[in-house]
Amino acid sequence: NWSPLFTGEKVTFICDLKEGNNTDWNYAFNRNGHWLTNSIPENRFTSPSLTTGDSGEYQCVAFQKIRPNVIRESNKVSLSVSEKPKAQLRKDSPVAGSVTLTCSVGSSSSSRSSSSSSGWKYFWYKDKKTSEPLKTGDDVLLQSGSISPSGGGVYWCRGGRGDPVYYTEYSHPVVTNRAVVKPNWPEIYSGETITLTCGIEEGGGSEWEYEWRTPDYYTPPNPRGSMMTSSVRGDYSCKGRLKDGGSTTEWSDAFTVKTSAKPKAQLRKYSPVEGRL
Repeated sequence: NWSPLFTGEKVTFICDLKEGNNTDWNYAFNRNGHWLTNSIPENRFTSPSLTTGDSGEYQCVAFQKIRPNVIRESNKVSLSVSEKPKAQLRKDSPVAGSVTLTCSVGSSSSSRSSSSSSGWKYFWYKDKKTSEPLKTGDDVLLQSGSISPSGGGVYWCRGGRGDPVYYTEYSHPVVTNRAVVKPNWPEIYSGETITLTCGIEEGGGSEWEYEWRTPDYYTPPNPRGSMMTSSVRGDYSCKGRLKDGGSTTEWSDAFTVKTSAKPKAQLRKYSPVEGRL
């Protein structure tokens, strides 16, 4: 009911003569002319787990039980077996501030057409791909090809079809978190240094690398660290990158460092009680 098939899947061939009762015949199945079974009374054959070497043309031959010399040969069915696929996960931002994740299997750019023609359903995972799939109520529709998560996190998906379910490889991870530049104070004075921190909203336990975008005339000493110090005014923004996946957050909003002239302390004298300073 779908093609191609993939390594690890199984396929069942059914030989239907449309001539009398199927129980009046014995059957044998072959691939590329080589017999896969001896003569058996069943008119169906289920393969072991497929390998790429199982690609080829399959045919069944029926032998009438009471007159074994009466033979019927079926048409040939071509079967293509490919290596186990990996799900593809894409992130789009159709509206500013929103994120849509789309999972697909194969070369089809449309997960809906891919699902309907090839039997795929989709399973979603958050923060750890080894966790249980997300279910309805987790801001997603189970087995849908697209979701719009409301919160930040690291997401994976994979496709599954058949019963029992045959799963594809997991997709690469995609990050929906947002980066934020956190200062320890908004304004600095001449000669003072400010520390900026790149924070990941809802970052969970993921390990991150960081990238900074700074004023053109200033190069930070540690552009991949989560913290940086500077005495240079201008716009600073950052983003995070998963160490083991490569997917990145969006750039943070720019934080503007403002500098002012070195302030002078003010000293005031007053006399709350007569005779005292």
